[in-house]
Amino acid sequence: MQLVIRPLWPRHHRYPRPAMAERRTRDLVATTLVGTLVVPYVAVVAGKEVLLADDLRAMSALALMLGGSALVMLADDQYNGAISWLTTLLSVAATTSGLLALALADTSAAELLLTVFVGLVMTIWAVQLVEHRHLRAVSGGRGVLRSG
Repeated sequence: MQLVIRPLWPRHHRYPRPAMAERRTRDLVATTLVGTLVVPYVAVVAGKEVLLADDLRAMSALALMLGGSALVMLADDQYNGAISWLTTLLSVAATTSGLLALALADTSAAELLLTVFVGLVMTIWAVQLVEHRHLRAVSGGRGVLRSG
């Protein structure tokens, strides 16, 4: 007796493509995370004290956690076009600026690096939401995302 294991989906997919409802849920969670990132950032830049972010070092750590989580929720490896390359490059730049903001929190460059990080996260968020909205419109709201 020979045991044969067959994939549940075609070989050219590593996993099934997410359905529209799952993509909408992930976009909603990412939007919530980006909003949760922007509100304390604006308060800290304005000089206010926030519960979890009372200085630039704490705000940088909080921004890395919230922004990184939002980027993970927005990530999709099924796209191969220019948008995928753009968001990958922006994600690397955002991660670098966020880590530098955390490492250099005691210097004057920390606020600028944190601003760059938050701006890049918001840019990636906006680009991904527009792309996902375009894919929903192209597929007519059916259950599978298709690019191209």
